[in-house]
Amino acid sequence: MTRVPSAAVVVGALVALAAVPYAQAPPRQLEGRVVANDTGDPIPNAKVGFTTGAASRATLTDAGGRFVIAVPPAVSRVTVVKTGYARGEILLQSGRASGEVRLARTAVIIGRVVDARGEPAPNVAVRAEAPAPDGKTFSGVATSLTDDRGEFRLSGLAAGRVVVSATPIASRDGSAVYFPGVGAAADAELLDVKAGDEIDRIDLSLPGDYESPPMVNGGVIIGLPLRPFTPLAAGEQPTVVRGRVVSATGVVAGATVQLAAQGRREGATVLSDRDGTFAFAGIAPGAFLIGAMKTGFASDAMPNGRPMTVTATGANAELTLTPWSSITGRVVDELGDPVQAASVQLLRLQFQDGRRRLVSAGFSRSTDDRGMFRLFGVPPGQYIVSASASDVSTAELPGYVRTYYPGVADAASSPFLTIAAGQLQASADITLVRQTTARVSGIVRDAQGRPGLTGSLSLFPSQSASSLAMSVGARVGDNGAFEFPNVPPGRYVIQAYRGNRNRSTEGEFGVMSVSVGERDVEGITIQATPGSTIVGRLTFRGSTPDAAPPRAGLDIEAVPFDPDLAPLSGRGIADIRPDWSFVLSGVSGPRRLEVTRTPPGWALDEIRVRGIDVTDRPLTFGTAAQSIDDVEVVLTDRVTKITGRVRDRNGRVPDGATAIVFAPYRDRWYSQSRYMRAATVAIDGSFSVEGLPPGSYYVAAVASLPAGGPGSWRDPSFLESLVAPSTSVAVGDGGQAAVNLTVIDPR
Repeated sequence: MTRVPSAAVVVGALVALAAVPYAQAPPRQLEGRVVANDTGDPIPNAKVGFTTGAASRATLTDAGGRFVIAVPPAVSRVTVVKTGYARGEILLQSGRASGEVRLARTAVIIGRVVDARGEPAPNVAVRAEAPAPDGKTFSGVATSLTDDRGEFRLSGLAAGRVVVSATPIASRDGSAVYFPGVGAAADAELLDVKAGDEIDRIDLSLPGDYESPPMVNGGVIIGLPLRPFTPLAAGEQPTVVRGRVVSATGVVAGATVQLAAQGRREGATVLSDRDGTFAFAGIAPGAFLIGAMKTGFASDAMPNGRPMTVTATGANAELTLTPWSSITGRVVDELGDPVQAASVQLLRLQFQDGRRRLVSAGFSRSTDDRGMFRLFGVPPGQYIVSASASDVSTAELPGYVRTYYPGVADAASSPFLTIAAGQLQASADITLVRQTTARVSGIVRDAQGRPGLTGSLSLFPSQSASSLAMSVGARVGDNGAFEFPNVPPGRYVIQAYRGNRNRSTEGEFGVMSVSVGERDVEGITIQATPGSTIVGRLTFRGSTPDAAPPRAGLDIEAVPFDPDLAPLSGRGIADIRPDWSFVLSGVSGPRRLEVTRTPPGWALDEIRVRGIDVTDRPLTFGTAAQSIDDVEVVLTDRVTKITGRVRDRNGRVPDGATAIVFAPYRDRWYSQSRYMRAATVAIDGSFSVEGLPPGSYYVAAVASLPAGGPGSWRDPSFLESLVAPSTSVAVGDGGQAAVNLTVIDPR
C-alpha cells in the first residue's frame, strides 16, 4: 500500500474528561467535511475511518464532502483517504468533535525499467524514499511494480524530496539501483516533488547480470542448471545446429535459445541475432532438447524443450514465440472517479466437488491512482474479471461489493472475456457496485474450545444460494475474534479449517450457515471439531483365492456429500498398510466412502460397515463418537469393460475427442461418482472404459470438454445435454460391451 506523510487535523477542545473515565466514555459522534486544500471544493466518496483490533469502521463522504461517524473511546485518530490526495488524519481529544479536513493533492513519478540489453524488466519493485532530517537515512513512501513493458507509476506522493530505486524480485543480494544509475541512496538524485506534479522519464537500467524471473506461462525451457557440453572425443566430427526465432509479427531478436543433451544435464545458451537467427557450433550428433524464451512471449516448447535429432550434417530448427496476451482497464466508482488500490483478479470457472466455483486464474494486480490496471502474461482461454475495493486485502471502501466486469455484483451476469494468443484486451473497465452490505463477526474456537484457530477462515455463498462468487477471507485477531466486511445480503457458509496434518489426516474443521440481510450479524461462534477416524481393511473377490491388486494406484477417500459442510480443499487419502488395513483421520461432514483410484483390472465391489452395505451412501463424521472402525472395502477383478470407436460425420477420426460414459439415473451424477467415466479417444479412434458397476449406461463422444477444469464434464447440466444424442449400453458382472459413436459438439 502507498504510504505518504499525513496531514493531521486536531478537532475538539483539549480538555480532560474528569467526570467519566476515558475508557468508559460514550462513543464520540464525529462530524465534518472534507475539501481540497487548493480549491476548497468538497471531496465526495472520501473514506473516513479507523481500525481497532481485528475490526475496521469507515464511512464515505457525501456529494458535499460531509461525513458522520461514531468513534469508540479507545480510538484516538481517524484517517481520511481519497485517491489523488495525501492521507489526512483527525486527532480526537474531546467527547464530541467536528471540523473541516483539507487534503492536499499528491504527485506521481513515472518511468521505465530495462535490463542491460534494453529489454523491459517486468515485476521489478520500484520505491520512492524520502530522506530523514540527517540526510543519511531514507524511508519508503511509495511502491510500484513494473508491468510487462517495464513501466511503473509511483503515486500518492506528498510534496517533498525523494529518491527512486528499483529492486528486482529475483535479486540475489537484494541490492537496488537508484536513479539515475547509482548503487546507494546517498548518491542518488533527489527529486523535488510538488503537489499535483507528474514527473516522468525516471528510467532505470538493471545490472548486466540481471535475468528476468520467468512467468508461469513464459516458461523456463530447461528447468535444471546445465553443465557445459562434454568436449568432443578424439575423431568425433563436430556439427552445427542453426535456426531462427519468430513470432506472428516477424523475427524475434534477443531471445534466449537453449540446447540441452537428452538424458544429460549438459547444454548451452545463445541469444538470437537481429534477424532472429542463432547457431550452436561444435555440437556432436545425438538427441537434444531445444527451446527459446523471451520476456513478453510464451514459448511453443514444452517446459523441458522440444526434442530434436542432430545428425552428422547438423540440424535446423524454427522456434515460434507467441506474444503475451494482456487485459487492461480502469476501475471507477459510481461517480466515475478512479479507485486506487482496488484488487483486480482474473477468474475462471471450475467444476469442483459437484458445483461450479469461481477460482483464481493466478493473475491479479492493484489499480493505480488513475484506477488503471494491466494483467499480462495471460494464456488463451475464457475468463471473468473482478475488482474488489472492500475486502481484507484492499484499502477498504465501505458499501462496495466485489464487482464483475463491466459493473455487476452477480458473476453469473458477467460476460466471459475470450482471450486469444497475443491479444490485447483493452477497455475492460469496471464500475464498482455500491449497495447495502453488512459485517459478519464473531469468534472461532479450536477443538479444545480455546479462542483462535490456525489455518483458514472463509465465507462463501451456500450451494443452495445458486450464486457464483469468490470466497472471502476474514480479519482475525489473536483472540479468535473475526470479521468479514462488506458482505452483501444472501445465504452463506463460514468454514474454519486447519488444513491437512499429513496425507491421511485432515485437520480441525468448523462450519456454520449464516443468512445476511441489511444489518450486521454479530456474536457468531464457529466451533471446530477434531474430526472422526475411519479404520478398515481391504478384501478381495478375485478369480483365484490369492488374487490381490498392487498397492500402487489404489486410493480410498471420504468424498463430500454436501460441499458446504466439508473443507473446500485438503481432502485426505487413506493410509493403506502392508496388511491391507487402512486408516483415514480428521474427517468432518457428510461423506461417501469411495475408492477413487484402482489399479488396472480391479474395481470396487462394495463397502460394508459392521456388515451393512454402505456403498454410495452418505455417512456423517466430525466427532470422535462418529468414528467407525469396522469398514470392509471389497475389490473384485471381475471388471466391466466398454469399448468403442469414434468417427466424425465424414468418417474421419476426430482430433482430441473424449468418450464419456455415465449412468442414466440423475441421482448418480454426483462428485466422484463411480457410475461415470471419461476416456481420451486414441489416434485410431478407439477408447476403452473399465471398472464401472454392472448396469445400464449412456455413452457419448464429444469434440471438446466444457471450460472449467478436468472435472467439468461431470457437471449435471453438461451431462443432460448429452442424453439425447448418446447411445445406450448395458454390462453385467465382468461383462463387456462395444459401441460405434459419431462425435458431437455440445456447445
